Amino acid sequence: MDKIINKFYSEVNFDLSSGCASTKNDCVVCLRDNYFEALEIDYDCENKRKLYVVRYLPVHIKEVKSGLELMSISKREELLNKKTLNVICLGGGPGTDNAAFNKWLVSNRLFEKKAVTKVNIVRVDRCEEWNNISPYIIGHAFPDDITVKYLKVNHDVTKHNLNVGGKIDLVIASYLVSEIALSDIPKVVENLKNIINDKAVIVINDRNQPEVREKISKIFELLDCTPISNYSQLHCDYSFDPEIASKTQPKFNTSSIRYLGEI
Repeated sequence: MDKIINKFYSEVNFDLSSGCASTKNDCVVCLRDNYFEALEIDYDCENKRKLYVVRYLPVHIKEVKSGLELMSISKREELLNKKTLNVICLGGGPGTDNAAFNKWLVSNRLFEKKAVTKVNIVRVDRCEEWNNISPYIIGHAFPDDITVKYLKVNHDVTKHNLNVGGKIDLVIASYLVSEIALSDIPKVVENLKNIINDKAVIVINDRNQPEVREKISKIFELLDCTPISNYSQLHCDYSFDPEIASKTQPKFNTSSIRYLGEI
């Protein structure tokens, strides 16, 4: 994690705001306020994307991993004892979901390696701008004794029909539902139904807000699945360099709500 954080911190230009069209005059404030104000979230700015990784990667990994840990023991054993495990990360962004899955995989194979020998991971995101950043993150902490195959798809799950070439065992969606209109949820669920197997696991991590919870509940209702959830506040489990922490003001504690449904 140090290598990733240090790399992107070194590439952030904190003086860029002086000549930027943004009225914030501060890159950290510009990124932070994108989530507090009634603005359409965008990542067109490369500086913003790199700063996003530094500020949010550790805490978002913690959130998604916390969601994965809601899985029942029996379902976890079922997934890890598949020879080939198929995973899809929806709205993958910089690769947070991938990294969280990797850490979950490692922690659940510490004492017994299980039967899984290959993992296929599809990363779906409509924002092509993350494509140059995600390669540095998606492989973070992945176990070296398992073969992994990555597939990148730049699709909008509310508009395009997903075709990933096989049935998915595990779906992870982090901070995706909050950016989707309630009216688009049926299309998202249609896509899910077309790609998951009949015993799939769905993990959703997002903002703990009434309107977001309503959309997530609609997803599970249309999937005929009753999820469990957790919104406990947890530390990100990463110690930032004092200089980086002072300059970027990273998020240290989780604030999301995590859902897990077993089809």
